[in-house]
Amino acid sequence: LDLALMETNDTVVITDGGLAMLRPELWTLSQKADHFEAIVSRHTREPGLVSDCSLDNFVGSTCAPVSTDNDGLWTSLNLAAEIFRYRATGSEDGKLKVASLFAGMKFL
Repeated sequence: LDLALMETNDTVVITDGGLAMLRPELWTLSQKADHFEAIVSRHTREPGLVSDCSLDNFVGSTCAPVSTDNDGLWTSLNLAAEIFRYRATGSEDGKLKVASLFAGMKFL
């Protein structure tokens, strides 16, 4: 393992398994939520279930949701987050996601 701090505050991590660059970025809470929502949406399947996702590479550009015994866990965590979002923002999108995820929980 080797680390290097660059002048730009980027950190380069070198391991036997490869190289990674860590770059600090300032995001608003809304930007961060949008980023993770885009990831979670790839894991959502009908009827409103959030499931595991089989990746064919480490980049994560593809995702094929698969049903497992953890679907209830992932769905309930996402449902709680969407309830908090809806109550905090009154977002119509949040309300629709709450309804969809709740339908998924009832399905289980």
